[in-house]
Amino acid sequence: MTSTSLAMAKIVERMGDRPNPTRHMSALLGISRGLVAAADAVAGLHAVAPTGPGAADATRRLVNKVDAAVRELNDHARAGVMELEGAILQKSQLTQTPYASEIRAVYRNLAPEAAQDYLRRAVEGGDAETIAALCCVPYALTLIDPAQASRYRLHHEERCAPEEVRQRSELTQDLSSALLVASLARQQCTELLSPEAQRTEQAAERAEQALAKVAVTVGAP
Repeated sequence: MTSTSLAMAKIVERMGDRPNPTRHMSALLGISRGLVAAADAVAGLHAVAPTGPGAADATRRLVNKVDAAVRELNDHARAGVMELEGAILQKSQLTQTPYASEIRAVYRNLAPEAAQDYLRRAVEGGDAETIAALCCVPYALTLIDPAQASRYRLHHEERCAPEEVRQRSELTQDLSSALLVASLARQQCTELLSPEAQRTEQAAERAEQALAKVAVTVGAP
């Protein structure tokens, strides 16, 4: 294995440590393992016959494989996050009710300190209707700091759907890891297909062709 292949393998090994992966996490892991195996095989070809045309062709095929893998990775992650967010929404009930605008009106009419206390009590009490009305809407409707609104929303989601929130976070982490594996595989391809390496391969091909012509000439009657 090259140093790049080893780095890819270590990343994939960590991805495989998840105790209860979702089907989309398993898909990301499978795609990543495939990239590691393909990159290792290509590196092996270059190690055995660096000037052979087969190594260059295999490397170009790996480039195409990486491009396809990145599309698959993003598709699986997007689908997985959508499924988990649907489950989180169902459990957290952070949806806009008919009274959402009235809740925002009450909040806006409170003094700053009272408004903060109103929101804090809603979060501590698990008041999904109030949290949704104040923390799941555009900033302009409440003037609540977006980072604060996000923290309150996440706090409520974690309380209502801890498993799904954890899986959503892990899926996002696994996507980042898998995309890093793909990036390393592409980097290895770029290095193997560098102009210098290509010139070496082309020179070898010309030499083989010349030898073939000589053999034909010598063998001619």
